Amino acid sequence: MQVKAVYNQALTLHIVALAMCCVLGVIFVFFILLPTVRRIAHERRRVAELLSHVSHQARSQSIESPYLLLSVAWVHTWMHT
Repeated sequence: MQVKAVYNQALTLHIVALAMCCVLGVIFVFFILLPTVRRIAHERRRVAELLSHVSHQARSQSIESPYLLLSVAWVHTWMHT
């Protein structure tokens, strides 16, 4: 009977340790990602302000060309695999 009690104690300890590790892992990832999310939001706002000063024609050409090149490269890669 005593061996089973020790086994149950060890099992409970492992379950508690796993739960604590999961919670601490989520908190760690949250605090790691929080500055990055703030930086991205700030950069998005800055780019929007800069784009508001550019004419519509220049803005559409500069935005479309990288996406067009990426899509052509993707299709080329897809066709040759």
